[in-house]
Amino acid sequence: MFHLRQVLAFVLSICLLASSVMALDYKTITLQVTDKVIGKTMAYLGPSNITRGPTEEATEKYIKDSGFNTTKFWLSTGNYEQLAARQELYGPKTKEIAVRQVSEHPEKIDWDLELQKSDLEPHFDICKRLGIQPVLQMIAPFASHDTGSVEPLVQQVFWRRVFLYCYWANMIKKYNFILWSMGSENPVDAGIMQAEVGSDAVREAEKLTGVKVKLSAPGDDWTIQEIIDGFEGILKVKTTADRLDGLSFQSFNFFSTFPKQSDYPTYLEQLRVFDQLQHKYRPGKPLLPYWDTSWFWRTKPGGAGYQSDYYITGTQYISRLIWGNMGGVVVSTPYTMYGAESDSLYGRGLGGVIKVDQETKETRPGRGYFALRMMARATVGGKERLEILGLPDGNDVLALASRDSTHFYFTIVNRCEKTEYRLRLTITPGLENKVYSIREFSEMLRDEQMSRITLPVIIQIEPLAAIQLVTELK
Repeated sequence: MFHLRQVLAFVLSICLLASSVMALDYKTITLQVTDKVIGKTMAYLGPSNITRGPTEEATEKYIKDSGFNTTKFWLSTGNYEQLAARQELYGPKTKEIAVRQVSEHPEKIDWDLELQKSDLEPHFDICKRLGIQPVLQMIAPFASHDTGSVEPLVQQVFWRRVFLYCYWANMIKKYNFILWSMGSENPVDAGIMQAEVGSDAVREAEKLTGVKVKLSAPGDDWTIQEIIDGFEGILKVKTTADRLDGLSFQSFNFFSTFPKQSDYPTYLEQLRVFDQLQHKYRPGKPLLPYWDTSWFWRTKPGGAGYQSDYYITGTQYISRLIWGNMGGVVVSTPYTMYGAESDSLYGRGLGGVIKVDQETKETRPGRGYFALRMMARATVGGKERLEILGLPDGNDVLALASRDSTHFYFTIVNRCEKTEYRLRLTITPGLENKVYSIREFSEMLRDEQMSRITLPVIIQIEPLAAIQLVTELK
C-alpha cells in the first residue's frame, strides 16, 4: 500500500506539471544586436549603507562578490540650533568667512562640531579602502518641516555645512568623493532651495580642493506631481541648472503592482516626462542625466510592502535597471544592503538584499541580491550600450546589450506570468562564433551559469525570468 501511495503521488505530480506546462503560452522572437553604439550604461550601481554589515569581513565579501561600486549616505544637520547660535559665522558674509577660514587656518575649525563626522568617518574609510564611491545626500536643517527650511539663517547654515563637508572630505581626508546630491523628500520649496544653495557651496569648494564633483538635485517629495514640481522649480533657475550634472529622484515612490497591470506609469515613462521639462527649460542644451536614489521596490505605498527576498522582486529590479539605462541613469542606489530575516522595523527589515540574523549576525543573500549582481555585471563602469532590433512593443520583454574592453553582455527579461519566450538572437559580426556562457535568474535559479553555447541557437526564457549571455572579447 505504501508503494501504491508513492506511485499515485508521482502520477499526480506529473499530471500537475503537464497541466502547468499546457497552460503556458509560447512566443518566438528574433532579436538582432548591431554594432551601433547608442549610449552608455550606468557608471555606478549600489545600495544604501553598504558598509554597515554585521562584520567588516562580511562587508568586504559582498562588495567583492557583487560588483557594486557605490553607496549612499544621508547627511542631515542634527545640531542646527547649536550651529545657528554662532552668529559671527552667518549673515551677508557667510561665504567669505568660510572660504577665509579653510584657506588660512583650517586646523582651527571644529570639524567634529561642524560636520558631526565621527559616526560616518569609519564607514568612509571602508569606502576608500574598497573602492566604493559614496553618494553624499545633503539635507538642509528642518528641511522636512513645512516651515523654516528656506529662511535666510537656514540657508546660511546649510551653505557652510555643504562647503565644509566637501572641503574636509576631498582636501583634508583625500577621499575624492565625487557624487553629491542636494536634498530629498522635502517640501517643494525646500528642495529648490537646497539645489540652489548646495550647488553653489559645492562649486566654491571645488575651487579649493581641485576635485571635480558630480552633483545632482532631486525633485521632492512623495507624489509624482511634487517631484515634477521640484524639477520644474530647479530648472527654472538658470544658475542652479547650470551648476548641476544630473537630476535625481526617489523612485521607490513609483511603487509597482508588477507583474499585474499597474495604474502607475512605468519607470521609463517617468523619465520621458522629466525630459519634457528639460526640453522646456533647457532648449538646445544636453539633457541632464538621471540619478536613481531610492531604497526599495515595494508592492504598496507607505511603510510596508518591501519584498526583496521574492524572485518577482528580482525581476522587477532587473526591469527597472534596464529602463534606467535606456533613460540615461548614471547612478543607481535602488535598495538597502542589509535587512532582517523577519518583517521588522515596520516592514523595512525585508528591504535589505543581504539578510542578517539578528541574534547570530549570520548573513545570507536574498533573491534581490542575485538579480542586482547580474545587472552590475552588465552595466557598472559606463559600458557601451548597443542597438537591439526586433523587440516587441510594450513591456513584456526588455533587453540590454552592453560591452566593455573585455566582455560582451546580453541581458533579457521576460516580464510575463504565463508566456515563455523562445529567442533567436543574431549578433553583430565578430561576435557570432564565440562561446557564450548563459546565466539565469528565475524562481528556481539565482544568477547561475546554466550552460555554454555558440550561436545561433534557440534560447528559452521562462515566465518572470532573466537570461544573460556573456562572452569574452579578444
